[in-house]
Amino acid sequence: MLELVSGRKSSSGAMRRCQLVKERERNLPKRPHSYHGKLVASKLLCSLRCSQNQVSAGGFPKSNTWRFQQTPKSHERVGMEGQCSVTPGSPDKSTNPSVTTLKVHLPNGTFNVVKYGEAIDIKGIISTVTSRLATEPRLYQQCYGMRLHHTATGEMHWLHQDTTMAQVLERFEKIHPLNEWHFELRIRYLPLNLQQLYDRDKVTFYFYYDQVRNDYLSHEVGARIDQDTAVQLCCLEIRNYFKDMPQIALDKKSNLEYLEKEVGLHRFVPRPVLEGAKPKNLRKAIQAQFKRV
Repeated sequence: MLELVSGRKSSSGAMRRCQLVKERERNLPKRPHSYHGKLVASKLLCSLRCSQNQVSAGGFPKSNTWRFQQTPKSHERVGMEGQCSVTPGSPDKSTNPSVTTLKVHLPNGTFNVVKYGEAIDIKGIISTVTSRLATEPRLYQQCYGMRLHHTATGEMHWLHQDTTMAQVLERFEKIHPLNEWHFELRIRYLPLNLQQLYDRDKVTFYFYYDQVRNDYLSHEVGARIDQDTAVQLCCLEIRNYFKDMPQIALDKKSNLEYLEKEVGLHRFVPRPVLEGAKPKNLRKAIQAQFKRV
């Protein structure tokens, strides 16, 4: 009986509160229809944010009943479609057409790609490439020069360091297309004492060493070398290439075959000498000379 009475009292109290709320709503001024639209939109946005918070790190919600994936941005969408992706905030190359790239060839057979504008001079390009050879600055920086070489015709031109790339293009593109010219970084000026060059700037010294070796193995210089001199220089270079090789190592046939097939004698002997000498006689001369170095 007491429970029934208390239940009636609680239900009557709830009815009174509902009546009070309805009376307050009647007394309030009516809001325009746009307010209700904004309210619905805000509720929808709130629910969307709640659903996004439930998305896992892989881009999908924790629930298995549906999937929600954020739409990728424009630069991310390009990368997803298999095309070249653009890093956000990176400058577009098309907006600066005056900036292009130049391939600078080195004596060891490699090359260095340099970005440049037409206003840059040859000295700036040389400084950019030499700074990549080692971390410390070059003490013999003034020994470097840039040579333009047309491999098909053998035409060569030394470029003055104050010449700008615009002047180079204007002059030499009239002779041959730019992609046919090789820009070669070389040692143009030699110091009086090579020992000082070795002691003070080993990077420049070995750069010059590669340059001399590459010129020696070329057809122009190698064609003027006799076989005896070529064999002596070949053994010295083999000793430099394999520093821990014993003097009798080439007596073993397998070692000599490895040197010929895997490494290649063209790394040590000029091609004109290889083509003019008999292979058997050249092998015997190399074996005999290597024991003396």
